[in-house]
Amino acid sequence: MTFTCPSCQNPAIEGQTICIACGFSLADADRQLGIPPQLSAPVADKFEHLSMAEIRRIAALTDSIEKKFPQVHLGVVLDHVPADVSLSVYTFWLFNRAGISSSVERGADNHLALLVIDASERLSKGATCMIGYGLEPFIAKQQLDACLAAIAPDLAARKFGKATLAFFSALQSLLQDACLRANQAEQLIDTPTAAPSELVPTDAASD
Repeated sequence: MTFTCPSCQNPAIEGQTICIACGFSLADADRQLGIPPQLSAPVADKFEHLSMAEIRRIAALTDSIEKKFPQVHLGVVLDHVPADVSLSVYTFWLFNRAGISSSVERGADNHLALLVIDASERLSKGATCMIGYGLEPFIAKQQLDACLAAIAPDLAARKFGKATLAFFSALQSLLQDACLRANQAEQLIDTPTAAPSELVPTDAASD
């Protein structure tokens, strides 16, 4: 996935602090949004849109996914995004400033997938997901967009718990597919004459 500026959506470069297309920077977001909240994964729901039962189900699912993919870190934030800030800019700001990733999770070592839902009752901006550089080789933007589109009806109905569970379930499938492709590629390198039926994940028998 090619990183894009959260403000103008033009391609950007990892480590670039100011967008060469529009001039946007994280410092601009800091000035606009002020002191960032300090959030903790997997669920940050400041305005209590989720029931405790929904939070437990989301936490159980994300814990299961993180155990299967130990490098992956998942989080969802339900918030009221300011009307004058785009959801992509707000998500970028939270991703970098809200303390969800540790200080050592930088660049290619960042495997966070952060789902941000604008739960505002009026003029809701919907939801978006930002992933760390460490996940970009495995998950394409088009795949994330498809996952977000699939939960749009539940978001419109304000079924935020259902939407979150559906999104992370879909994300888990993407991760499983990525592992399968990686295993297949590795086996092709090791045994170029292997039959297609042999190119399966190492844990396929347990699925």
